[in-house]
Amino acid sequence: MWRQSAGDMSDKTITLKLQGGVSVETFAAAMVHFQKLVAGLCADAKAKGMPWTVSDLQAGSATVTVRADLSNGFTETQADVVVSSYERVGRDLAEHEGLSGYSARVRRPALALAEIATLKVEEVVFETAEVDVLIRAPRQLEQAAALSEAIPFPTAALGSVTGRVQSLSNRGGLRFTIYEVLSDRAVSCYLSSGSEDTMLGIWGKLATVQGEVSRDATTGRPIAIRQISSVDPHDECETEKYKKARGAVVPLTGSELPEDIIRRLRDAN
Repeated sequence: MWRQSAGDMSDKTITLKLQGGVSVETFAAAMVHFQKLVAGLCADAKAKGMPWTVSDLQAGSATVTVRADLSNGFTETQADVVVSSYERVGRDLAEHEGLSGYSARVRRPALALAEIATLKVEEVVFETAEVDVLIRAPRQLEQAAALSEAIPFPTAALGSVTGRVQSLSNRGGLRFTIYEVLSDRAVSCYLSSGSEDTMLGIWGKLATVQGEVSRDATTGRPIAIRQISSVDPHDECETEKYKKARGAVVPLTGSELPEDIIRRLRDAN
């Protein structure tokens, strides 16, 4: 088990997730719009031409994370403006705003990504180290609301998620991805620095991650974990180890066999 105290979670990365069935054509189109959106946000932040490099790419969940490259005279302040603007655009898209307050070079690719959420996939997620925003089609929101409980899930609260640890990255901030055991969806996990060695030992294992879990308010499905307090790996059973239990319980003489009980209950119905 590893434990971490809360720390500064900020980094210079932004993430785009496509949830649901994602075709090659849809993913390729989303990457074009994503690149144009980042370029537009950089231009509006007076950081035109700021390079962003791919620091994580998850094929299983159609997730891409890019990191600001500050090696050519660009500043952390400019990168922070781009990241915060990305968050703001995501929130406005989630509210189905027309983005009238943005430049055309930001508005056009952002609305194109929202259209992908409307027509192509279940949802698009704008994510940073601090925020995640789900973008859905209006009809999907109405359907989800009709099926949800009277009291919605909290969008962020202390909790835990169990899944398999994948995709450890320490470029521009320590983060990793787990695939939740219940939904097999990718959940982003953000750590403070100083935990690299411990996490290398947990890569590929089943683990429970505790911290502030952000969730889909309608379905309760986890999206990301921040302010992580512990990562607890689990021992895993050997494949088909359950078969070793055969014959472990000896039936009492004269007792009814399981198959006879099942047959009797079936016939009674």
